[in-house]
Amino acid sequence: MPKVASIARYDAAEDVIFVDATGLDVQELDVVDAIFDELELLSAKFPNRYALVCFKDVQFGSQAVVEHYGTRTIAWQKNVKAVLRYAADDPILRAQIRTEAMKHQKSGMRSNLYEDRESAVAAVRAMKSIDARRR
Repeated sequence: MPKVASIARYDAAEDVIFVDATGLDVQELDVVDAIFDELELLSAKFPNRYALVCFKDVQFGSQAVVEHYGTRTIAWQKNVKAVLRYAADDPILRAQIRTEAMKHQKSGMRSNLYEDRESAVAAVRAMKSIDARRR
């Protein structure tokens, strides 16, 4: 398995898992696996949290890589409350995310794309407020 720089951390101030994928150029399936192995370890340590994922300048090398990413996302999102994506400015990347979300809609994957981190954090805060009222 390739060595991939750590891209995820727990943000205690917001109580979220923050994933900074900025600039990733994912060409191989094993790179997807290395990323999600890290995410699964972190979400096991901090279960049932919201996850914020920055997609600025991310590229996928092939449709097979995109599809594998979608499959691994479905498995990972079982360990988090929701995955909120932001800064996916490239129209092709946005289309890839939306297509995978539509394919996996029955499994709970959503195409929630926010313009920037502040918008995604605001959405998490709103969701947490709804969660608190339901208790």
